[in-house]
Amino acid sequence: MKIDINKQDKILSEIGLKRLMIWEVSGDSVYDESKFKNYITQDNRSSKEKELDELYRMSDTNIIHLESGLRLTLTISEDYFGETEEYKVVAMFITTSDGVEMEVIDANFKNEIFYTTDLEIPFAKTNKLIK
Repeated sequence: MKIDINKQDKILSEIGLKRLMIWEVSGDSVYDESKFKNYITQDNRSSKEKELDELYRMSDTNIIHLESGLRLTLTISEDYFGETEEYKVVAMFITTSDGVEMEVIDANFKNEIFYTTDLEIPFAKTNKLIK
């Protein structure tokens, strides 16, 4: 399911992010690293496309918002001269405490609830651990 861009923007702003963020070599991180944990999935580590991605100066990474459990997949593109990197949110999801991955289509941070296509998942029921 395709997430509503306005809802995605609202969710991202709640955690201090934007759909597209630009980092410059001389600047600070594009997000508050104390609120997130960066991780790479097994799929990303063993990707056959990894060499091609490196050729085009692209990579994927995941971050988890430590407080809520919201997970984001980011595509990172480096410019030709290596002076800037573009971080683009390509997926927004949670992993439930029983290991099921679900796309997040909305969230209520005041009441600490994620909305998926079929369910409402409290923040407390998300898996905040990284394998």
